[in-house]
Parts: sequence; C-alpha cells; structure tokens
Amino acid sequence: MPEVDIAANYLHMKSVANQFLRECLGPQFTSTPEGHIQTDIAAACSLSGLMILQETVPDLPGTEPGIVILSDVHSRQNEVFEFMMRVVLSDGHELPGPWDNLAAIKQPMFECVEMTRRLAPKFYELCAAFSRPYYKFIAAFAGVKLVLAGASMGLLDPSKGKGLATYYVVAGSKTAPYPEALWPPESAATDGDTSLHL
Repeated sequence: MPEVDIAANYLHMKSVANQFLRECLGPQFTSTPEGHIQTDIAAACSLSGLMILQETVPDLPGTEPGIVILSDVHSRQNEVFEFMMRVVLSDGHELPGPWDNLAAIKQPMFECVEMTRRLAPKFYELCAAFSRPYYKFIAAFAGVKLVLAGASMGLLDPSKGKGLATYYVVAGSKTAPYPEALWPPESAATDGDTSLHL
C-alpha cells in the first residue's frame, strides 16, 4: 500500500475535515434543529470505512448496495484506528474508556449505506487536493473531532463516541455502497499517488 505523510500534511487534512464538518454535517444532514452527533460521527466514520473498502476491493461497481463484503481490510482499519488515537492525543485531551463501547451503535438516524450515499460526492470534492490514500484519514479526522466536541460539550459520553467511531469505520469497510458513493472516474489519475495535488 502506498505510504502517506500524515505529519507533513496534518494541518491541511485538519482543514479539509473541518470544512467537511461545516458544509456537510450537523442540522443540514439530519434535518434536526440541533443536529444529531451520533449520526454525524457514524457518517464520517462510515466514509472512512468506505475509503478502506475501495482501496481493498477494486470491483465494487455493480455490487448490490448494502450487502456485506468480506475482504482483507484489517491492516487499513488498524492504520485508521491508530490515526484516530493520535488525533485525540494531539488535541491534548484524554478521552476515558475503551474504543470498543458499542452502547450507542444503534443511535444514528440512518444506515451506513445511506450515509455514504448522501455524503461521498461532496466529500470527494473537498478532498480533491489529496490523493486517494489520504481520504480514509480525513474522514476519520472529522469523526474524531466530533467525538472530542461531544465530550467537551457534554453531548455524548466519550467512550460511547469512540465506540461509535470505531464501529462505523468497520461497518463502512464491509458495506457495499451505492454507485454514487464510489470514487468518481476523474480521480482515477491519482489512484495510488501519494503526492498532494495542490
């Protein structure tokens, strides 16, 4: 798998994650007055998982949306999980509890496949300066920022937030997406290229 230079691009990745949060999630995504943080965390992390799935399984077009796809995604999942832990540490916060608390996984308002269908096209636009191997980290960055915000604002127990994040990375990495959630054809030129296209 091509390497990515997260340290060199961290601030730009953070900027894109913030833009994704502002433009795609919150009340505008859930059509609720205050938004729904569990849904937003699940949505961002489902996108991260979808990026993992697309890196691992190249022949997704034509697959029935929503079916479970079993593939060797574990190493990429682990890279994302390690990145998520580093984001928490770099933020200077400690989030108590494990990353596998599944108490809140039924709380998101939408199914994984629906969240990726609605969000992926705009997400790809926002990530256009990066090559594909960065996408899974940018989506996970957004998810972790929501976990941190939920904890600091008292909206969501941090252990439940972390459990949501990890669960939906896994769910996204094994759920066949709708066609409109797949990488757009014009991104094909950057597939496997880890340089930034700024």
